This record gives sequence, structure tokens and C-alpha cells, in this order.
Amino acid sequence: MLAGLVTAPAIVARIDAKRTVSFGLAASIAAFSAANWLSWPLWIVPGILTGLGIGIRWIANESWSYCLVPKELIGRVIGMHETLIATAGVIAPALAAWCGPYGPVTVVAGLSFTSAAAVPLWLTTSGHLISPVTHEVTARRSVRTTLVSALVCLGMIVVAVGGIIDGALYGLFPLYAGARGMSGTQATVLLSCLGLGGVALQFPVGWMAHRTGLEFAVIVCATTNTLALVTFALATPMMWLFPTSSLVVGGMNSAFLTLGMYAAVCSEKTAS
Repeated sequence: MLAGLVTAPAIVARIDAKRTVSFGLAASIAAFSAANWLSWPLWIVPGILTGLGIGIRWIANESWSYCLVPKELIGRVIGMHETLIATAGVIAPALAAWCGPYGPVTVVAGLSFTSAAAVPLWLTTSGHLISPVTHEVTARRSVRTTLVSALVCLGMIVVAVGGIIDGALYGLFPLYAGARGMSGTQATVLLSCLGLGGVALQFPVGWMAHRTGLEFAVIVCATTNTLALVTFALATPMMWLFPTSSLVVGGMNSAFLTLGMYAAVCSEKTAS
């Protein structure tokens, strides 16, 4: 994913946003197709391809689409967009819990959804998918120094914190579930709760950032996330606080990325 994030602007400048997003989709399709035929340690290869595809699509798609949104609607649109993204965190573990966590259903579903995303993309015309990233790369070649606004700096800090939390939450989740003695089905249900929190809370977070300002929204989300994580760590799977805190943790975990995106887009709107 890091490689995709870093190289996406240059790729967009060379082949336009539409082909760049298509390249990211192709990388993920190849990863899903290979996953069922490989075993450890060869699973590393589709893992790398999956992250590469996500990173490339993230930059190429969002930088284009958000610049088309009027400033007065940006908070709500970002919240809705991140809500749609968060649905993957509900659908995938729900399928795994329903059909069994060790079957190929989730991989086939991922392959189907990713392939379906290419259909509306290729029904559009290339002229409408020229991303502002292209102009950004051109501007960098002609401008030697660029001042980074305080809003962008805050957004970068928020995204960095969100990325660390996201990696820790999902990267260490198998160890957490194993230490609590959860079965595979219980773990996937809990993952669904985390994803459902991400779906439910992104629109309110985007609305709050637009209404109250980014700084206040960051403080509220950080405080809420800290309290929810403490509760999540202390509660047992049989307590009602356990699913409740997991919903809040999932929502606030995604909120940091939503707020970071809000900062970047608002800075772009102000500059233009």
C-alpha cells in the first residue's frame, strides 16, 4: 500500500486517473485470483498486490472525486464516501461468519466486488477522469518551495495516528481474539461490529468536522476513541460493553482517516 500511495501521483500524470484506477483494480483482481491457489509463505505475494492496488486506487480516485465537490458539502460527502468504504469491514467478516471463516467465499466475494467496480469506471469517458494530481505534479516541477498550511499539517498528524491505530487494531486482532479464547466465528462477528461502527459513524464525523471545525472534531474523536479502547480492553466477551465499545472503536478508528481526508480537501478548496 505504501508503494502504491507514493507512486500513484506519477502514474496518474503519465497515464491519467482512469487507467491508474484500472491498474489498481487489476492488481487486486490478480491478488484475489491467486489467493485460493497459494499457501504460506507464498500468500505474501497476493498480500503485496492487494496493498499495492488499494494504495494506487486511493490516491487516483479520491483526489479526483473530492475536487468535484462544492466546499459547502465536502464534510457530508467525505463522511458518506468513507461510510461506503467501511461497508467492506462489515460485509467480509459477516460472510465469513455465515459461511465459515476457512472457506473461499470471502475471497470470491472480494474478486466479484473488485471486478464489478471496473464496469462503471470504463463506462465513463477519459476526459472526465483527469485527476488534479496531474496538475499537482506539473506544479511541483515549476515551484521550488511550497508552504504547507497548518490545516494540512494537522491532517497529516491525524492520518499518521489513524494509520498506526488501524495497523495495530487489525494487525494484532488475531492475537487478541486468541488470548480471549474466541472461536473463528466469534472473531468474525466481532470484526463485523468494528466494521459496523465504521459505517455508522463516518457521516456524523464528517458533519461534525464541517460544523464545528477540524480541531474540535479531532479532540472529540481522540477522547472518545481512548475511552472506548480502555473499555474494549477491560470488558469480557459476555458483557454488553464489549460489542458496544467495539462499535465505537471501529467508528473512531475510521474517523481519523475521514478527518485527515477532510483536512486535505478543505485545504485544497481554500487554496483554489
